[in-house]
Amino acid sequence: MEQKIEEGVQKCLDDSDKLVKSTHQQTITLHRDVEKEMNKTKAEVDSELQKIHTVVDDLHTELNSFKNINRAVDFNEIVKQQMEDEVRKNAEFTEKIMEDKLKITSKAVEEMSNKFQESKSYFEEEQDKEIRRNNIIIYRMPEHSEVSIPEERKVIDKRFVLNLFSNMQAGIIEEDVRATLRFGRLTVLQGFADTATGRATANPIPVLVQFTNRMAKNLVMNNLYKLKKLEEKFKNLSIAHDMTKQERKECKDLVEEAKKQSAEDTTGNYIYRARGHQERCKLYGYARCIK
Repeated sequence: MEQKIEEGVQKCLDDSDKLVKSTHQQTITLHRDVEKEMNKTKAEVDSELQKIHTVVDDLHTELNSFKNINRAVDFNEIVKQQMEDEVRKNAEFTEKIMEDKLKITSKAVEEMSNKFQESKSYFEEEQDKEIRRNNIIIYRMPEHSEVSIPEERKVIDKRFVLNLFSNMQAGIIEEDVRATLRFGRLTVLQGFADTATGRATANPIPVLVQFTNRMAKNLVMNNLYKLKKLEEKFKNLSIAHDMTKQERKECKDLVEEAKKQSAEDTTGNYIYRARGHQERCKLYGYARCIK
């Protein structure tokens, strides 16, 4: 299953690369067409200017032949100015057409780039979800700061986790647990400890548990209700899914929305809670029990 997903993700990434290359080639072709059109227009304008100069020269020749005119009329300059105004208008019109075409091209390239980035982000998010799919996070699990060697602490953490699953009667064996990892330095090493007892004064850093298969993880999650009935060292633990950054943000936003709606409910008849996990995290409203 994981191989098929990875192949699907790779195919989508390959398709995205092909789409980018195709878009780049189309952009180059469009720019060439625009440049060719501008050169063609310039040649036409130059031809018109040449014709205008010819007409002006002819008019100048005819003007010199009029010897019986009593007052001088600068007919040559008038015609020349009119022709130059007409050419300038045509040039401005052509330039505007070229600018509009370039704007359309730039907009199309930007839209394709945005779509590619959205697709890339989506596949990266899906890949991250798949990597975390078999993981859980355990909060408030005791640290063993008295053990100085990190590798020994990892062994103790894994032993504690297996003992926890055994007490939960989740049906997990040692081969089901791939690894147990702490998210950072121990709280004692960070200075969060009582100087007299040496015990941590802050919550222990969370532990990431990686399972070798999804069934093992589901067995643990389906038996979470047993935590409160276990002995003291287990009952205060909290176990959650290993969510991506985007999933954590969405759940956090739902929790804030639940708090906001609960505060805005002036009747006091309802409470709002965010329930579920990962992509199934949703906002629910519950009626209070009124006696």
